[in-house]
Amino acid sequence: MPVPRQGNPYQHELARGLAAHGVMVRMARGYWHVLPFLQQVLRRNRPDVFHLHWTQPYLYWPRSGRLSGLLAWRLTFQLRVMRRLGVRIVWTVHNIAAHERRELEPELRVSRRIARLCDALIVHCEAARRLAIEALQLAGPAAERVVVVPHGHYMAAYPSTVRRSEARQSFGFAGDERVFLLLGALRGYKGTSELIAAVRRLADPRLRLLIAGKPFTAQLAEEIHAAAAGDERILTRLEFIAEEDIPRFLRAADCAVVPFRDVLTSGSLVLAMSFGLAVIAPRLGCLPETVAPHGALLYDPADAAGLDTALEAALAADLAALGARNREHIGRFDWVRVADATIRLAYEPEGPAAGAPAPAAGSR
Repeated sequence: MPVPRQGNPYQHELARGLAAHGVMVRMARGYWHVLPFLQQVLRRNRPDVFHLHWTQPYLYWPRSGRLSGLLAWRLTFQLRVMRRLGVRIVWTVHNIAAHERRELEPELRVSRRIARLCDALIVHCEAARRLAIEALQLAGPAAERVVVVPHGHYMAAYPSTVRRSEARQSFGFAGDERVFLLLGALRGYKGTSELIAAVRRLADPRLRLLIAGKPFTAQLAEEIHAAAAGDERILTRLEFIAEEDIPRFLRAADCAVVPFRDVLTSGSLVLAMSFGLAVIAPRLGCLPETVAPHGALLYDPADAAGLDTALEAALAADLAALGARNREHIGRFDWVRVADATIRLAYEPEGPAAGAPAPAAGSR
């Protein structure tokens, strides 16, 4: 729990990998139930493992800090009851805290309580492990429960027969144009406006920017429209992109851009690599560890000209070669392998050693 209604195949891919090892997986949301975790645990046979992913949907009530405090108590209360029932608790830490947070410390206090109740915490890279240990104030044996399990690829998550030429033609892109893509739910921390500004500072007529995804707020949509207005090289599709249409956007692009201001793990980066795209990304969170060596153009997010420089370098780079390296690299992390490492964490009393790599597929 929770499983997003749409737009993120992470848990479904993990569930298929677990099923390949003979594990029965139940997935649920249950945001609005009085005790959503316990309802799932008690209404059916008690599970061996409760795997928690994003905590924020269970912690916040709009415009009510007092009720958010009650929700935090409800969450930790349920975890304590599950521990008493003998259920092992695993938490995959996708984010240290909510991106659109107003105050960081209250959420961190809750996250620290959650971490103390977990048998294992999963992160996707060594940088995330260090950040989680520091932010959650873990030390000694508690810190050793934070283990790196790589993010699986999305090569099979979006099957499609669309060809590159057809995809590009559907957007009106010429063969010699360099198409940069920002794909996914558009939120303030993802740096969309900064990317548009950087593109507009580059005069190269071959450059094209395709922005696709639903803005988090109407205000953000207005900001993106205003920033892109008047530059015919920038094409926007500010709407939810249906799962079956996602490959068309990826096939049309030469390079994915993830100009995030704040990030720990990026599924959109993994998706772009799975489709064999070169990547432009900041040196933040797991991004430098996720991309292939010589598969990305990385920049310093503290450098005001960093994104501009990376875009300019990409115009002269062999993007096809960079993308091929990314696809080969991310292809090593299939979900059966990821599930194997997850099972060892979930079922073995001590789990694997902190930072131990995921084993090869079929090693169990």
